[in-house]
Amino acid sequence: MRTKRILFISLGFLGIFSCLNPAGAQEKDQAVLNLFKEITAVPRCFMYERNMGIWLQNWARENGFQAEADSTGNVVIRVPATKGYAQAPIIVLQSHMDMVCEKSSTATHDFFKDPIRIKQEGEWLAAEQTTLGADDAIGMALALAIAKDSPSRHPALELVFTVGEESGFRGINALDGSFIKGRVLINLDSELEGAITIGSAGGRTTGISLPVKSEKLPKSCGIYTLKVDGLQGGHSGVDIHLKRGNAIKILARVLETLKSHAEIRLIELKGGSRVNAIPRQAEAVLAFDSVRSEKIRKIAKDLEQILHQELALTDKGLTVTLAPFEREKPSKGFTVQDSSRVISLLAALPDGVANMNPRFKDVVETSNNLGILQSNADSITLVSNQRSSSLAGLGELTAKIRNICFAAGATTNDQNSYDPWQPNPDSALLKRGKGVYRKLFGREPLVTVIHGGLECGVMAAKFRNMEIIAIGPTIQGAHAPGERVHIPSIGKVRKFLVELLASYK
Repeated sequence: MRTKRILFISLGFLGIFSCLNPAGAQEKDQAVLNLFKEITAVPRCFMYERNMGIWLQNWARENGFQAEADSTGNVVIRVPATKGYAQAPIIVLQSHMDMVCEKSSTATHDFFKDPIRIKQEGEWLAAEQTTLGADDAIGMALALAIAKDSPSRHPALELVFTVGEESGFRGINALDGSFIKGRVLINLDSELEGAITIGSAGGRTTGISLPVKSEKLPKSCGIYTLKVDGLQGGHSGVDIHLKRGNAIKILARVLETLKSHAEIRLIELKGGSRVNAIPRQAEAVLAFDSVRSEKIRKIAKDLEQILHQELALTDKGLTVTLAPFEREKPSKGFTVQDSSRVISLLAALPDGVANMNPRFKDVVETSNNLGILQSNADSITLVSNQRSSSLAGLGELTAKIRNICFAAGATTNDQNSYDPWQPNPDSALLKRGKGVYRKLFGREPLVTVIHGGLECGVMAAKFRNMEIIAIGPTIQGAHAPGERVHIPSIGKVRKFLVELLASYK
């Protein structure tokens, strides 16, 4: 069955490209997609990229290229210059191996052994109930396809594939300066065809811990599960401006409403799974007087209707349910006082856009995502991810979170941090890229910055004289089920990249 499905998808790709490109371009674009399918068949959740690194090194050897891996797991494949380009500068094509592994609540997919099940929806590729991993498998596929395309003309290339991009830039931070020789870098992790990205946000991850006391639950208490589900989620950087619901914040809002009508005792809390993904699900196990159950359930249902109206354009699938607890009933819960402190902290913590970028229209400057919520018998823990293109903005928002936590009796710990990639509008590489794009497509590319974090900022700090831009095909909904990549945009990016490399003669 799987063989038939892949064949169907492959023929579908060719059908779309045949409408857009001459025969030679169709074959080259199909080569990118074939590589993309091979990459998505290799499990590569962040922190578990080892097999992807082995696959890349094997691919290099099979195609006659030198490959090297460093102690962290980053891989570089060295591609010789073609005839006439020996004196041109070495070009680095950089992408990352890992993906954010998210799936719907009903999916049975095992990210540690199952290949991504790709499906085609018109001009888009998506996955069955999981993230697609086009972020950044499509960047990897483009780099490999360029290297293997023997008729193409290009300088010497260093194809750099990093690990841990989705977990605090682990690989790029550990990259030794001697690992690569090129000082012109084209990052392939941007997500909008027609745009040349020249800057990105910096980030900081803050862990939060609030101690709580537990006590025996009164016999009059019933135990219930409050669940927020069905949200769209998305990338905590590039989708944060879309005002999609954050399941943890919605859970806090519902709990805060309920506690004004009954003595709430929290027992368990959980929500979100990735700090860089907007939470789609959150739930609380709680206890309150059984006599008030019907009233409390009605309040929760009424609030669900209000939330449906507020989030009608972004999260049509939202559900808020309050149901009797179905597992073995616990005997203890947080005290009423500490339950109230927890709810107040969850409600007070910021989430979403703090302010917009004054230099680039419709681009967020500073934001945060309350990404993970967990609890045990004596504490609750939260993880917030702050982003900003301004170091001052990053510091101010982190300080605000720290102060809110301090007032609530919680402690904070900054876990990961990386600086913004500051734009250089006078870059020679940008000027060259704009000229090539204009010649190919008859219009100016959009020159912009993004609110997501790109490894370019770390590379710029490591190599002060490095020329850097980022490009990529159009991807929507990264870091959540429903992630998709626009097939025609892949061919346009490939064509642009081929001509940009050829321009160095």
